[in-house]
Amino acid sequence: MSASSMARRIKQRHLMCFLEIVRSGSIVRAADELGITQSAASRTLNELEGIVEVRLMERNRAGITLTPAGEVFFRHVSASTTALSQGLEKIARTRQGSRQSVVVGVLPNATERILPAAILQFKLRNPGRPVSVMTGTNTSLMQSLRVGDLDFVIGRLAAPSDMSGIEFRSLYKEYLTVAVRPGHPLLDPAASPGDVPSLADFTFVMPVEGSIIRRDAEQILIAAGITSPIDYVETVSSAFGRAFVLLSDAVWVAPWGAVANDLKTGSLIQLPVDASASSGTVGISIRSQAGLTPLARDLVQIISDLTRDIAQKDHINGHNQL
Repeated sequence: MSASSMARRIKQRHLMCFLEIVRSGSIVRAADELGITQSAASRTLNELEGIVEVRLMERNRAGITLTPAGEVFFRHVSASTTALSQGLEKIARTRQGSRQSVVVGVLPNATERILPAAILQFKLRNPGRPVSVMTGTNTSLMQSLRVGDLDFVIGRLAAPSDMSGIEFRSLYKEYLTVAVRPGHPLLDPAASPGDVPSLADFTFVMPVEGSIIRRDAEQILIAAGITSPIDYVETVSSAFGRAFVLLSDAVWVAPWGAVANDLKTGSLIQLPVDASASSGTVGISIRSQAGLTPLARDLVQIISDLTRDIAQKDHINGHNQL
């Protein structure tokens, strides 16, 4: 049986029963919560497993345990029901006269150079329309996008496992960079080669474990000869990374877009560390089927136009990334 045929046969009662059994950990407790008999709950679960043609959970004296197929099914059913509830809530708020808005998820590399100017243009073209900007890791933002909490996400191309049902529109290529505060010991022009401290002696500000650019950051350090464990602070916040580096001798491995303005003004200094292997594509991710609202589409177009203009200026000035 095809997936579409299975989907047509699955009813709301199947999904609600399945989710309640998982939530309560017991068919008996799920039946009580749903106001049905235990046999009816068991029969509903059996019907669901018959439709999908695979066992979703194992029953034992301790309760129930999801099978691998059950875990996959639970993640998607839970996300879809959550999205449905949130959609109904948003419709209710719209009926109550709430204003249309755009909710954007953004990674640190786009928070300062691209998005502020884009939102400024958007507000001029759409006065009175609220815009909410949410930050987080790529994985968390993709999850929020998938359930409808975000209209779109600006950031690096996520891992394939995070891109199911997501369309990615490329904007530009970007590298990581390694930056320190002015006056850092590694920048001492009077120091003889033997007196320059080792890069490995300092605390590093790194992308969080599991983020899309953490592996690239680690590869940069390996290429610089740092193979032993390092002292580091993890963050996805550009504001914290900047404040911590300016306050200390820490070394920041950051997306170039997160520090571009600091490097331009001289408030941070780029170290001559080879980061050529850290190239990645930055773009806009949207839900493939849901698409964009007219307001969100307008902001996406503004971002695309601004990105193209900045890229052209950087090319004229001899730069190869935003």
